[in-house]
Amino acid sequence: MKALNQTINSELIIMAPIQIKPHLSMGNIYDLTIIDFYSKARRFAGIKTTLPFLWNINGKPLINQLERLGNKSTPTNIKRFINVSIKTIESELQDHYLNFDFTIRDDLIPKELENLASKKYKTTFLVGEVLVNECLSCQNIFGSDPSILVCKVCGNKTILQKRKTLFKKIKKLDIQSKINLIKFFPSSTKTELESFNDKLPDEYNLILEKKRKNTLEYKGFKLDPRFVAIMLPAILNTSNYKKRVWIHGDVIKKFDYYSLCYLNKEDCPTHIVSHGVLQGINTQKLRWQNIDSTISLLDEVDNKIIRAYFLKFNIARDRTFNPQKILQDTKTLIKLYVKIGRTLEERNLDRN
Repeated sequence: MKALNQTINSELIIMAPIQIKPHLSMGNIYDLTIIDFYSKARRFAGIKTTLPFLWNINGKPLINQLERLGNKSTPTNIKRFINVSIKTIESELQDHYLNFDFTIRDDLIPKELENLASKKYKTTFLVGEVLVNECLSCQNIFGSDPSILVCKVCGNKTILQKRKTLFKKIKKLDIQSKINLIKFFPSSTKTELESFNDKLPDEYNLILEKKRKNTLEYKGFKLDPRFVAIMLPAILNTSNYKKRVWIHGDVIKKFDYYSLCYLNKEDCPTHIVSHGVLQGINTQKLRWQNIDSTISLLDEVDNKIIRAYFLKFNIARDRTFNPQKILQDTKTLIKLYVKIGRTLEERNLDRN
């Protein structure tokens, strides 16, 4: 990880960590295009910004991908998969004009986590005996939620038992107090986040332990990969930044809520921007595992055109990714890209 030279007046821009995979999906490129353009526009306005690329490498998805490829999840195969995937995606970022200041991987921060646990996050890394819901057959842990009666992995019954684990105490009022300090766009994002928080108990223990093959450990406990990934902003000394902006798609519950759970108030976002998702022509979310064959139509289309297409409409709304439409609108999109480029030329920069 590159050393940071931060100033209190700089702005940190965070996107939910990208799951390691062989290639970026169109959905990833859409998300990254929005956050990249925002950062460049802010810099054009004279604001110093820091835009890191956050890698989510820990967890089961990496193991699942290896197994689908017919490979055993040995340390050698895991390392090879990670290295090849990162190299490919770094090239794809360049191809799509996406620029980040540095990268940080959630599988390479054990010392940084231990440092946080011994200092400013002492009240997060608690070790003690609390109720844990787990499956004794396959050892999967389902937090402290008593409503889960059947293992989602093997189908056997789960058991709620008191034992020693790693956890954090969560209070609904604390989460709401953090929400009240954040500016949201659109306002419906705040409503959704508050609604989700309201449905949870007034107080509960959030279990930080997760028995995964591919994750970090702390004091003998395997860490929940989501917890590790969401702690990345704290590793970056988020509190050193005056403005902390989270920009993402439909991960309000998965990313925003848990950011407010895991992160201290001074490391939480000051602004949250939630944009619409990228859909296929079937109006379903475009997922990288189910790539539409029509995307191959864009093989001969300059990535600048795709970038203009992604920046053309209101980001608060869901977008339909239609390769045929892009081909039909190529001339209009070329004009738009040229206009964007000319607008952001240095000669246009003045005190206004």
